[in-house]
Amino acid sequence: DRRRFPRIRAEHPVRVRPLGRIEREEFGFTEVVGLGGCSVVVARGFDPGDLIEVQIPLEAGMVIADGRVAYERPGAGENGEREIGIEFLRISSVHRSRIRPLLEQPRLHGDAIGYDRVCDDAHTSFDPGGMSS
Repeated sequence: DRRRFPRIRAEHPVRVRPLGRIEREEFGFTEVVGLGGCSVVVARGFDPGDLIEVQIPLEAGMVIADGRVAYERPGAGENGEREIGIEFLRISSVHRSRIRPLLEQPRLHGDAIGYDRVCDDAHTSFDPGGMSS
């Protein structure tokens, strides 16, 4: 694997919006989370190169990062969803540290990512009201 950062399959609620703009926001779920970025599935995609803000509520606390859309492609579902890959460009050390516990979970079995995890909390409620910090 040529990636610089470890990553893990993890489904968590996510909010994505263009950096500096609040008139458009997309809610969806992560598919993969790592220290250097994530892939998410949302109803409407973004263009590669778009600068965006990502908010992911994790058990360890809210993760907020500025990122760049690395790719955009059709999602696996039949509802026209889009999968976007996001490279984190700016994330505080505190927020990055909230991702680490995901990566430290015991491996259930290996895959191309190097980690695989079934997330029991994948369908926790997403609280947009608590996201303004």
